[in-house]
Amino acid sequence: MADLSSSPDLTVRLSVRQRECLRLAALGYTAVQSARRLGISPRTVREHLFAARQKLGASSTTQAVHIAQQKGLLEIAP
Repeated sequence: MADLSSSPDLTVRLSVRQRECLRLAALGYTAVQSARRLGISPRTVREHLFAARQKLGASSTTQAVHIAQQKGLLEIAP
């Protein structure tokens, strides 16, 4: 039987920007720091994080990062 914990959950689709914002949040970046790194506004970072939380059914960014990692949608590497 295949180990499902390592295969991505294809029922949840996060955009590239949503995954980038979650990854940076997981690394401890603030919205302002993430915005500078990605070349977008802090408001846009917060909007991406909000959308990702909604898609993942999370009530916080921390919970969204955890769920995304569990579903194989997010890898945290500096």
